[in-house]
Formats: sequence, structure tokens, C-alpha cells
Amino acid sequence: MVVMVEIQLPDKINFGLLIVYGTTSASVVGLMLLAMLNCTMMLIAILKYDSISRPIPYYTFWQTRCESDWRFAYRCFSLGVPMFMVVLAQIGWITFAKYSKERWGQVDHANIAAMAVTLVASVCLCLWYAHVKAKWGHFNVDGASKIIDPLGSGLDMNS
Repeated sequence: MVVMVEIQLPDKINFGLLIVYGTTSASVVGLMLLAMLNCTMMLIAILKYDSISRPIPYYTFWQTRCESDWRFAYRCFSLGVPMFMVVLAQIGWITFAKYSKERWGQVDHANIAAMAVTLVASVCLCLWYAHVKAKWGHFNVDGASKIIDPLGSGLDMNS
């Protein structure tokens, strides 16, 4: 994500592209920061949970203290990933724009390079939605998900 702030903007850049780039870049940083900070605070709360004396069962602790923050953090992260891919595609067009030639009848290698970056970002975005989000999205936000004891030892792993 360092490239978003270290990019050298060309002198001649489309104003609309600049607005979209600035908005999506700021959104990615903000969404990922919110996700990270919420997860960090939840981790602190979990580490402070007294697992020896257990004043309340862990499941109740999670539901009352962490579940809503987890859902919020996951939504921020889930929005931030596709926006990051959009920023990645935009960076290709912005970076290679200064090498673009305004001549007819010649292959513009800068546009080919920008299309390649956009293609990579698009494939990653499709993989995010088709595999990662499709497999884990519903499970991760389902409040009814329970820990399953694979050995069937009869221990209540949710408390």
C-alpha cells in the first residue's frame, strides 16, 4: 500500500482520474485502518479475558464484547480489498500515462502495460469474490457459527 502515497503523479493527468484515485486511495487506507484497529482492540479484550476463573462463558463474552466489532472490521476489510484492486488498476494507468504516445498507427506500449496491470488487478478481484469471499464470507459473519469438537470428546468448546 506504500505505492499509493509514493506514486509520482504526471503533470498532465485527467482530473476525473485524479479525483477517483484520491477518493479510492483514501478509502482503502481508512477502511483497512478501521479493520486493523478494531481487530487489535478485540485481541486486547480477548487477551484480558480471564480463562482460568471464567466469570462469564467465552461465548457470552464474545457475543457481548466482540461480535459486533468483528462484523464491522470484517465489513471494512471486505470493502477495502476490492477497492485496493481498483487502486492498483488506477496506478497502472497513472504511472504509465507519462510514457504514452499520442500518435496514430503505432502501438502504444504504455497502454499495453497499463492494461496488463489492470488485468492482474481484475483477476485478483475475481479470485477474491469467486473463491475467498464465496468460501469464507458467510461463515465469518454468521454469529451462529460454533466450534466443533472433531474428536467428539464431549467437551463444550464454546464456553
